[in-house]
Amino acid sequence: MQELILFEKEELLESMDNDIEFMCSILDETIESLPNELDILRSHVEADDAAATRNQAHTMKGLSANIYAPALRDVCLRIETAAKEGDLKTASEILPELERVISLTITEIKNRCL
Repeated sequence: MQELILFEKEELLESMDNDIEFMCSILDETIESLPNELDILRSHVEADDAAATRNQAHTMKGLSANIYAPALRDVCLRIETAAKEGDLKTASEILPELERVISLTITEIKNRCL
């Protein structure tokens, strides 16, 4: 099994001109919002709303990319793609994996930065 790359701290820090304080504030805000973002996504999937699911997964993919969390970005992309194809069954099946990767990512960020 391929190792998950949860967080690329050095790349994020470099993209923020090595401003550790700014990076930490962005990370803190983002990881604080992730559980709520997941709840929103889950509600769209449960409501069988493919367009809203796709949009929310896209938003979460962007958040993940902004904080250099590739594993999280990849899972969000898979949900976005499934929803774009109208396959909410697959999107729903990916949700537990997304929840796990969010938890792992938050833990990794807290351990390395916050």
